[in-house]
Amino acid sequence: MPVEGVSKLTRVQLAQLSIDLTKGAPVIQVTIAMIDPVSGAVAFLKHNGSIWSDDAQAALRVFVDAVETAVAKVTLSDYESIERTNPVQRQAPITGLGEHLTGSGADDGDIPDV
Repeated sequence: MPVEGVSKLTRVQLAQLSIDLTKGAPVIQVTIAMIDPVSGAVAFLKHNGSIWSDDAQAALRVFVDAVETAVAKVTLSDYESIERTNPVQRQAPITGLGEHLTGSGADDGDIPDV
């Protein structure tokens, strides 16, 4: 039986952030802590990147650039002399027989005429 009421969990705080930039499109997952500031009770919610606004995605790009710059300064001896560029991320198109038969892939299942 469901129980209804007003939530005491009134504070939202980011608990965990995972970003995978090795895919064609970045995979962003978070765990959000919902907190009752009086009792300290906590509930956790997990969510993927489908909810991120354009502002959040732009801020994430700034964060990723800052992390890459910090790592470059530590790991590259000639960092200052290298021109920074943002490589274009490309994903190879999937156009094999299996993709045609299952309807997945870059061509959305368009089966060629024979």
